[in-house]
Amino acid sequence: MEGALIFAFLIKPLIDTGWDFKIIGLSLIDFYSIFFLVISYSFVFKKRLFAPRNKSYIGLWAFAHLGLIFLFLTSPFSAFEGVMRALFFPLGLVLLPYFLGTNNHNNQSKILKYLLIGSVFAAAISILQGVGIINEVTARQTKGLERANGFYHDIVTVRIYIVQGLLALYFAYRTKILKLSKLTLAALLFIFLAGGFFTYSKAFIGIIAMGVLMFLFTEKNKIKGLLFILLTGFCLLMFKEGLVEDISQVFVKEINYSEGNLEDEGQLFSGRGMLWKNYWDNFNETDSFTQFLGFNKNDGRTHNEFLRILILSGLLGLIAYLLLYINLIGSAIKSLFQKRPLIFLTGWCLGMLILDGISVVWGLYPYYMILILGFFFISVQYKEID
Repeated sequence: MEGALIFAFLIKPLIDTGWDFKIIGLSLIDFYSIFFLVISYSFVFKKRLFAPRNKSYIGLWAFAHLGLIFLFLTSPFSAFEGVMRALFFPLGLVLLPYFLGTNNHNNQSKILKYLLIGSVFAAAISILQGVGIINEVTARQTKGLERANGFYHDIVTVRIYIVQGLLALYFAYRTKILKLSKLTLAALLFIFLAGGFFTYSKAFIGIIAMGVLMFLFTEKNKIKGLLFILLTGFCLLMFKEGLVEDISQVFVKEINYSEGNLEDEGQLFSGRGMLWKNYWDNFNETDSFTQFLGFNKNDGRTHNEFLRILILSGLLGLIAYLLLYINLIGSAIKSLFQKRPLIFLTGWCLGMLILDGISVVWGLYPYYMILILGFFFISVQYKEID
């Protein structure tokens, strides 16, 4: 069972390319998810991995999703799907911390290799599409830029797998679990950054900028890190002409707004401003009872986790969700004072959870919870590095 779970991390990026291939109405991702949930919970309960410290997180997460109970009355299939997705959150608290925090070096090295291989697969597809070697599966045009999904359902999925590579690479580098040469480290970093760049994602650029600042703030050898980052930036400039111009194009609306050439705030952040305003107006126009308990709709179109929870479970659910974030922030601050060796991962993962809580609905991306929460909790628990 342990070997099957580790192998599941290797094949996940490949499975996700079959999102549009369906059997009896279920995609390959659905079959994989059901298998993963069954085997994971069997393994977690057998090993008794849920610790007392997990209870507050799980309780708050469950309370924030109370609207799913009422959703069963009107849309049983949507409610069932929502419950299945929500069940990945508790697994995110324990799976990666178990495999990466165990004394079994074979399991540690194997899962890190699998995470890196899967990320290289996704990043390579993004690069090959970006340079025109393979046909693009275009999501949409963004002011002259073609945003390709890789072979995945959306750009967020590509970004998740590339971030997976960056997290695994840093973990391998700091813990020395994998013996990677400086050339290998540089090559993998280049592949992940280049693959992420070709998604033309504002969020990815924000995540990298946040990671760079966090790295310089937390790592002792800041000069070496800065030179390494500058060298990587130079390689990217050599690889893709007009890098700065393309990044400016991604933020063209925000730039125009700051220069006074765009008056409509709703067009900012890929139109999310107007979307959020519409949801907020609908919420304000309803009765107090609905505001308190929610509309019982698990709506991913909110592009905002806080709004998704507010629409699903009302103010009651939103309070629980905010308390969950407060607990996460508290764990990060505690790790900082305890001088945990992987504090960079702690801060970076927390930053991603906050950023993607605003810009996407990470609670509807099961693997996101396994990955980002997993690295966050292994970082706050990891005590020593030889």
